[in-house]
Amino acid sequence: MSKLLLNLSHDTKELCEPYFKQLGLDHLNYIHRSDNGQLTYLCSSRKWLEHYFKKSYPKIGAFEQNTKLSSYSSVLWNGLDNDDRILIDSKDILGVEYGIAIVKRKQDGFGFYNLGTKSSDPSIINKYINELDSYENFLLIFQEKARAIIHTAKKLKLRLEDTTNTNIKSGYQFGNLYLTKREFQCINYLIRGKTAEEISVILNISKRTAETHIKNIKEKMNCFNQFRLGYLLGRMGINPI
Repeated sequence: MSKLLLNLSHDTKELCEPYFKQLGLDHLNYIHRSDNGQLTYLCSSRKWLEHYFKKSYPKIGAFEQNTKLSSYSSVLWNGLDNDDRILIDSKDILGVEYGIAIVKRKQDGFGFYNLGTKSSDPSIINKYINELDSYENFLLIFQEKARAIIHTAKKLKLRLEDTTNTNIKSGYQFGNLYLTKREFQCINYLIRGKTAEEISVILNISKRTAETHIKNIKEKMNCFNQFRLGYLLGRMGINPI
């Protein structure tokens, strides 16, 4: 982890803070993935950036590994198909459980602007969607004012091949409902009456991770009754495997 990259977090935070106050945001994490495999990072939190690399999260991060995300204009974090340790750590370290990534095509690749607010209330997702225009305006300002910072970060030349994970996970689309691969696995045991603890043992994941998956599933379907959940899944044609 480059000390220079960590120091750039201070400049990034200082630049963002006045706009954060206006927009009700607390966090920005910028990831640029170039067409030739070079990665660039900027973050308003030095602590998060340091943790991200210490845990080797570029090897499993959706924005580094899932090229399909480049085709979207924005992506909600709870719809991402990547290792949930990143989202859990985001909640613990940043206090940000729900966030949104705005995707921008660049001349040499794609930029992913991750924005978040310190909140564990899932209704914050509605705010993100409603405030997209304001975020877009903020990012235009950020790109201009952070030009020198981004240029410096790009000189560090982190390579995609250094972090490549060939085991990319895929998700499942059912009408307007998207389930990650792990959520789909959890839901199959959930509708069979398994508890989060039992699911964690079966899937070899922590109980906390299983609880996070179940929470995301129920929120996506706006359904918190197990029998109702099974009924809705049947109506959508999602049958147990």
